Amino acid sequence: TINVSRHDLGTVGSTVADGTGHWTFDYSGTTLANGIYLFNAAASVGGSSSPYSADYAVTIDTTAPTVASINRLTPTFATITPSISSVVYRVTLTKQAYNVTAGAFALATTGDATGAVTGVSASSGTVFDVTVGSLGGQGDLRLEPASANGVIDAAGNPLAAGFPGGQVYTRAAV
Repeated sequence: TINVSRHDLGTVGSTVADGTGHWTFDYSGTTLANGIYLFNAAASVGGSSSPYSADYAVTIDTTAPTVASINRLTPTFATITPSISSVVYRVTLTKQAYNVTAGAFALATTGDATGAVTGVSASSGTVFDVTVGSLGGQGDLRLEPASANGVIDAAGNPLAAGFPGGQVYTRAAV
């Protein structure tokens, strides 16, 4: 018999090892809040027990990353002229994220303003500089996460699309 314990509760159940010593324990019926949980196990046969195993840490993370801010980086001023062919936004997320690529972002525009997300560089795991190039026309340019952006955190929680609060560049005629 294998007795499984959780540090904050004590024994949470038991299971039986097969002939080769392999065993499994299903704890999926227990809802756990976000956090780190430590589990260990000890085998018992008759009246004898093994020492408890080393702790096995399980991290529960159901909190998705979100956009904290999207700000103008280069240039920092809001109104740009046709002589400026690209701009850079600084995107800050609430937690470390992965798969942050140019395809993870979309450009919302007004008027006949156009542009394309051409690159992303990471300043850290939560801060990304997003370049928008091929600028044309006149109107507002606002960066936002694309609807199917593929950005996830370490637990696989996806970044939500849309962020209406980002700073805008206004592309004006000379």
